[in-house]
Amino acid sequence: KEQFCYALAKRLGQPAVYRRVVHLYANGQVQNAQGVVEDTEKPNSSMISHWFPTKTDGRLYKCDDWFEYNPNDFGDFRYQRGGKEIGATLESFTTSEGNGDPAFGTFYKKARYRWHWLPRAAANFQANDYQDFYTLIHAFNDFSNPAYVRNLATVADTDAFLAISALHVYVGNYDSYGNERGKNAYIYNGNRGWALLAWDIDTSFGAPNTRDTGM
Repeated sequence: KEQFCYALAKRLGQPAVYRRVVHLYANGQVQNAQGVVEDTEKPNSSMISHWFPTKTDGRLYKCDDWFEYNPNDFGDFRYQRGGKEIGATLESFTTSEGNGDPAFGTFYKKARYRWHWLPRAAANFQANDYQDFYTLIHAFNDFSNPAYVRNLATVADTDAFLAISALHVYVGNYDSYGNERGKNAYIYNGNRGWALLAWDIDTSFGAPNTRDTGM
């Protein structure tokens, strides 16, 4: 099912990870009783090089949520036990001068974004640099600007965001950014601006917890 989901992403003209079935051995011993395992590419510098060959030096972030646990029941984060799961968003989180990163006339709270948008394939000493990321945050949240749509399109590949979001809804995958959850996705600042990349689409087409929602 997940293979088919990535095939759909490709048909939509969007990047998709490469997957293959392999026989896995260690010290001459088969490592899976059923004989084969699946080798899955992850969004990394290698994937970027073949999907974005004209811009391989953009910033790549992994989208994930965080869990807050009930201190009296650390092994269980479920809501009824007092825990929380907080999904990633592209909202504007700011703080006071001296406590955040200055950009676009405000001070962004980097500590808030670092939990949700994790740098990947970053060059040396750049893993803590979110300035490019703040251009996306500013564009997404500049709602009062009459040129909002036009300005956003200069920063983000809106076709990619819409295509991958529609894909998740179509296949019933609630568990990714672009549908119900703020996780299981990557974003990359490619040659058309920030793009949403599909990842971990196993909750689809009748799998447990698949959402049967309309487009």
